[in-house]
Amino acid sequence: EPGGRAIVAGVLPARGRRVAGGAAVPHSAAGDAAAGSVVGVAVVAGALTIRLTGFTRIDSVLGMVISCFMLKNGFNLLKESLDILMESTPPDIDISDLSMEIAAGVKGVKNFHDVHIWSISTDRRALSAHVELQEDINVSGAQDRILCDIRKILSERYNIYHTTLEVECGGCYYHNGDGDKGLCYL
Repeated sequence: EPGGRAIVAGVLPARGRRVAGGAAVPHSAAGDAAAGSVVGVAVVAGALTIRLTGFTRIDSVLGMVISCFMLKNGFNLLKESLDILMESTPPDIDISDLSMEIAAGVKGVKNFHDVHIWSISTDRRALSAHVELQEDINVSGAQDRILCDIRKILSERYNIYHTTLEVECGGCYYHNGDGDKGLCYL
């Protein structure tokens, strides 16, 4: 296992090592040291059992147990990979809670909506959202501070560093000629 991880570490960029590294190590589909250790202990225990007792069927039993362990970890790896490919919202983030936290916690924000969060890789997340400013805000002076405050919350509390924020001015509206109106975007 250590040799396999060294090859993976030398070939793949750092951001791709977790999923690909786990798949490259055959007996540890999850790619973590604990999984490899459990399999290693089972192999040694099986060898000692055969050597000391002559009970050779332990090899088949442990082989099936290890196969089930690998199958479970393989499904976990597949699910994590599919979540990234499908650009799913990370399971530890509740978009409505995040939106309310931004709207309530950043001075000058009236509403934080149309939020989309997805994983780019196992350790990189992205967000796009609309930020509606309060009507009494001096847009030119406050916009940079507001965006900075939002990005600080997103990075520190949610591990989101790649953001696209569209600012909406609460005091100006457009009319599309059909009687519909909406917020102007800055």
